[in-house]
Amino acid sequence: QHGEAPALPNLPGHPDIDAALGAYAAAIARSPWIEEFPFPLVAATPEASDSGWRLRDASGAVVPFSSERGEGWRLRALSGGRPIGVFGEWDGVRLLPLGAWAEGRFVAC
Repeated sequence: QHGEAPALPNLPGHPDIDAALGAYAAAIARSPWIEEFPFPLVAATPEASDSGWRLRDASGAVVPFSSERGEGWRLRALSGGRPIGVFGEWDGVRLLPLGAWAEGRFVAC
């Protein structure tokens, strides 16, 4: 149907931001010297805010992400305002997007 988002494949990753942050917290508890943590999200929507770019999941939770190399606009264009799969590295403060799954293909950031 028109306007319906294409189905995302069964991607490996966290179903939402809370699950990803929980995995990060568990990893930090085991090894507090972790600097970057793999942060795959099955479905999140990139959006601009007054404080910069962020990803929003279906529950409404958000995480900020780095867009120093134009990642924000690139992810926004890939998503078309719909959820996409996103993979990046979490540093405890913000995500560095490394790639996204959209329109049936993986695209590096």
